[in-house]
This record gives sequence, C-alpha cells and structure tokens, in this order.
Amino acid sequence: MRNFWAFAWGALVGVLGGLIGLGGAEFRLPVLVSVFHYRTLQQLSSTSLSALSQ
Repeated sequence: MRNFWAFAWGALVGVLGGLIGLGGAEFRLPVLVSVFHYRTLQQLSSTSLSALSQ
C-alpha cells in the first residue's frame, strides 16, 4: 500500500511542479515529512540528490 501512496503523491507533485514550472521541491518536502515520516536530514539528502540529477 505504501508503494501506491508513493506513486500517487509522486504523480501529484510532478503534475503540480510541471504546471507551475517549479522543480517540485516546494511540494515534495512537506509530503516526505508529514506523509512518509522522513526525518529532516533524510528528506533534505534525498531532495538534494534528486535536484542534482536534474
């Protein structure tokens, strides 16, 4: 079930980021912290890695 929610939130963040023209980090960070309960250091590391890959 967690894979489903990861896909659903990822799709929503991707669509919103694409429509607004942002990279999606503004939407991705709150989802990682509040929905998936990532620690702050862990979510900052994952966001930095995804930003470098773009």
